[in-house]
Amino acid sequence: KGEVTVRNNTGETIVEGHLRLGSKVFDLSSLRAAKSRAFPFQSAESSPGEYQLSLTLANHYQAVQSIGSIRNGMDYHDTLLIEKDSLTLESSQTPSGNKNLTYKGTRSKKLKFFL
Repeated sequence: KGEVTVRNNTGETIVEGHLRLGSKVFDLSSLRAAKSRAFPFQSAESSPGEYQLSLTLANHYQAVQSIGSIRNGMDYHDTLLIEKDSLTLESSQTPSGNKNLTYKGTRSKKLKFFL
């Protein structure tokens, strides 16, 4: 199982956007600047997979990027930070059924906006 929280730190409202994870598509439309939205998911249904982001800001700029990986057998508590020039994944992973072991990591990718 898992949960991903998406935080909009672009300074603009996301007027249209989606986060795809496997066959699941989460709606990011109308996500205001400095606000977050959380989405639960089942890692077994999303594995193997990655977070695929596509969005349009209020200023009409668009971006598409992917980051991270989801594997079956892990529980996820992830945060995606959407910045003006980067997409950052802060991930906390625990093997299913083992609350004593946690893997934490951060990964960033450039986010290029286009008209």
